[in-house]
Amino acid sequence: MTTSTDGIICFGFELGEISLPWSEDGIEDWWAFVVHGDRYEPVFVSPFTEEGEWNEAEGFTEAKDCAKDPVQEAHCTAYFAERRRHEESVPPLPVEMVNSCHIDNPHWIACVPLVGREASRGYPVEFKPSDLRVTATQITKLKIWLEKHLLGAEDDEGYPYFDGELGEPAWRLGSYWG
Repeated sequence: MTTSTDGIICFGFELGEISLPWSEDGIEDWWAFVVHGDRYEPVFVSPFTEEGEWNEAEGFTEAKDCAKDPVQEAHCTAYFAERRRHEESVPPLPVEMVNSCHIDNPHWIACVPLVGREASRGYPVEFKPSDLRVTATQITKLKIWLEKHLLGAEDDEGYPYFDGELGEPAWRLGSYWG
């Protein structure tokens, strides 16, 4: 097992060591739930279980997989097309959460997505500082999103996710060890 030490530059708000409303599954799944709630009821049954195995309870097996059986293939094609439409209906996140500390002790920076840079130890990245640009609109969207989903929001036990002052956004240079 190796340890990665990455350098990170991004633009955003330093949040520090806080709990987050999403699980290890990731912010994308949580965001889709926030946008759609429990309203997503797929018409087609998944050919796979949550563990990634063939859904034998619904008649899907390796011997009769989507590529080998015309009926299964039609079902799989419809299922994945439906799922793709659902995923594409979720608006893009106006935030990228960057861990600026350690895998076991995260310190978070809420950043404007797609404007920062990251480099792993031994792999320098060349970039032009003039390419690092952030618009007022991006900052406003990020701030509104944080105010709605982190500031004042509470976990299941009634504790706030973030109870500090948001402060001012800035370019942040950090490192990640994990």
